[in-house]
Amino acid sequence: MALSRQVSISKLNIKKEIVNELRSADLISTSIRGVTTTTEEFNGDGAETTFTLTGTGLGNGGIKNIRTVTIGGVSQAFGTDWIMSDDFSDIVFTTAPASGTNNVDITYDYSTDGDRIYPDYALTVVSTNDFPRIGFDIISTSTSLKALRGAITQTNMLLSFVSYGVGATYAEILADSVRSFLNTKKNSWFYLNALFATSEGPIIPATQANNKIYQRNVDFSAPFEFET
Repeated sequence: MALSRQVSISKLNIKKEIVNELRSADLISTSIRGVTTTTEEFNGDGAETTFTLTGTGLGNGGIKNIRTVTIGGVSQAFGTDWIMSDDFSDIVFTTAPASGTNNVDITYDYSTDGDRIYPDYALTVVSTNDFPRIGFDIISTSTSLKALRGAITQTNMLLSFVSYGVGATYAEILADSVRSFLNTKKNSWFYLNALFATSEGPIIPATQANNKIYQRNVDFSAPFEFET
C-alpha cells in the first residue's frame, strides 16, 4: 500500500472534506438546509492560483460547500487539482488555470444562516425546527510504530456519524442514506485511504427538543493512515 498523501494527519482537513461531500450529496435537501446553489465564473490568466468566492452570506451563514470546479469545461479533482480554505471561500489550484474568459467555473452552496450537516454533534438546546441534522466526528485515534528504527507510523481512526430526525422513521431513513453514500466512496477520499462502515447502534430518542428527536449512530473505520 502506498504511503499517505500527507506527511502528518490533519483532522481538520479530513473533517472539512467529509462535511463538504455530505453537504454536496443532498442527503438533506437544499431547501431544508436553507442554502442556495450558484456558479461563479472567473478568468484564468495562467498565473493566479487563488480564486475568492463572493457568496459569503451574513451572520452564521456563508459558503457551505463546493460542489464542482471546472476549467474550460473539464472537471477538476479535489486535492489533486484544487483545495479549499477552511471557510470554503477560497479555491486554490495546484496549477494556475490557463488564460481565458470565464473559463473557471466554481459551483457552490451558500446561505445567510447555519446548516443541517456539521462536523460535530447537535446541541441540547435546539428545537424541532433545527432538524433533521447530520453530525459526525473522529471519536478515537490509535497510532503504532511501523518500523523500530524508522520514522513511519500507522494511524487508525474511528468516526461516528449521527443522523437526527423528527420521529424514528425519518432518523432511520437518513441514517441509511448516510451509510449508503459513504460506502460508495470507500476509497475515493483525498485525505483518507479508506472509510467504511463497521457498526451501528439502535434508533433511540435523543435528548434534543424534549425527546421528540430520534437518532441512529453509524461508526466508520478509517485505517492505514501513514505518517512520516
